[in-house]
Amino acid sequence: MTTMIPLDVYEHILSHVADDDKPIIALATCSLVSRYILSLCRKHIFHTVKLSYEQHKRLFQFQQLLISDPTIGSYVRKLILIDTIAIGYTQMLAKYDLKMPRMLRTFTGVQVLDIRCLSGTMSWIDLGEGTSSVLDELMKSEQFVSLHLYGISSLPMSALIKWTAVRKLSLSSVGIEDDLNNASAQVAGRVTRLAFCNSNESICLLARCRSFDLSQLSIIEWTPKTEQEMLEGSQDAFPLIGLHRVDNFECDLTKYRNARTSIFYRHFSLQSLPSIRVFTLRFLPWPFRTSAISLGRSLRTLLDTFITSNNLEELTVVLANLPFPSRTTSVIIGKASLSEVDELLTSARFSRLRKVTFKIEVLPKISTSTSSTDIDSEYDPLLNPFRQQLLELNTSSTIDLTVAVV
Repeated sequence: MTTMIPLDVYEHILSHVADDDKPIIALATCSLVSRYILSLCRKHIFHTVKLSYEQHKRLFQFQQLLISDPTIGSYVRKLILIDTIAIGYTQMLAKYDLKMPRMLRTFTGVQVLDIRCLSGTMSWIDLGEGTSSVLDELMKSEQFVSLHLYGISSLPMSALIKWTAVRKLSLSSVGIEDDLNNASAQVAGRVTRLAFCNSNESICLLARCRSFDLSQLSIIEWTPKTEQEMLEGSQDAFPLIGLHRVDNFECDLTKYRNARTSIFYRHFSLQSLPSIRVFTLRFLPWPFRTSAISLGRSLRTLLDTFITSNNLEELTVVLANLPFPSRTTSVIIGKASLSEVDELLTSARFSRLRKVTFKIEVLPKISTSTSSTDIDSEYDPLLNPFRQQLLELNTSSTIDLTVAVV
């Protein structure tokens, strides 16, 4: 194969190959064609690596691969470490696993780190000194971007404030331990996006900590799973988060399966987040299966939680996992009663609001190979009643109203 073809052409071709149903096999085959494109293939093959003792054979093979060629670790951009106990094996990240630090040192280009403990919770102090030291260096490196922790307890605040490269922080069932002894020296923070689930106490600690800088924070993503979590978030976490200038708030209720809408609106309030300009809310379809509860009425109740003077400019409402075609979905869309929210949206309270978007996530999804025209016509029975309701609103003359299937 000639090397006269520009490198970006190969990159474009391999990017399409990487989107195939079985990209690893296809890319591995391409890598055999020429050493010239071997590095480009490895970039896609090893972009995301998941390590777990539940897949101990694959883990052993990857360890051997790194021993034979340590440069492979430099291609990894997203690293997922799943810590669990499998029969005959110890916890992968525990302090008595001496192989882990050596392997982690080869991952010099990681941008996203995802650590999950699926066997209850794992205390951060159980990490060996070698493992924690390598992770510290990784999360201070210039190319690092995003950290997601799941099922971690006793995470020292002193460790968090050292991870100055983290821009996106996601905490799920994470417990933070304040070991700073009221230290006031502030570390320059870069966190712009903060996501949390079942971690209200930890978020409160972060917001109160004078050493953890949240001055760059602009996006909050919240995924409550229980009534208690929703109550604690609204009453405890939001007022502290509201002390920072948060522009974008995303609330995902798709994990809150057994809730009642009355509980949600009784506990959920945005009064403590006055700076929000963009608000996104994701629902499951369960609240709107009966004619007694409409999408429009629920939205009005939600918007009533905004303070009298607010900065809201964009509102996005996502109805997730709607079966299509389905009678339930037709009822939800056909009886949305959006007129109930019309008067409120055009009131002085929302004088800055300029865009309202309704997104409908349907299941099963139409193949991406289908043209956009075919997709539009396929969903017309679902979208047309919704579009008609939007056209009849007074809001449509002052606010950009759109509906889309995603």
